[in-house]
Amino acid sequence: MRKSTITVSILIVLLLGIWFLLRDLYDISEHKEKVGEYVLAEMEQIEKCISEGNYDNLPQGIEISGIENLSRDEALFFACGGVGIGPDGLYFGFYYSPEDVPVNTSASFRYGLKKDGNGYGWKQQDGNMYYYTEQIAPKFFWYEYTT
Repeated sequence: MRKSTITVSILIVLLLGIWFLLRDLYDISEHKEKVGEYVLAEMEQIEKCISEGNYDNLPQGIEISGIENLSRDEALFFACGGVGIGPDGLYFGFYYSPEDVPVNTSASFRYGLKKDGNGYGWKQQDGNMYYYTEQIAPKFFWYEYTT
């Protein structure tokens, strides 16, 4: 009984190690490009849906798994995907900011965004959590974050 418990424990540790490695190697750039192309091609229709409050007519082209206000601002976030589970997840999508300013999600708004490459971000000092946002077009921004 003890030997099988140790074997199962070792297997779980190995699987978790592989999972963390794969998450760190996950290339989000293809998703970023696809979301950016979608927003640029469909932003007029997306804005119309937002102004009418009717998201049934959102253009097809990418998967949108959820729409909600996750910030103190009036920004509307469109969740487009992710990889991982719970505290080891990496999530991404785009948001509409009526004030045309970068905003944080509710998970990180208590931390100020700082200039980071082509956008703005926040990184946890003693961990691997981060939030990054970059403008796609006027009032539209890409976002990605880990939990």
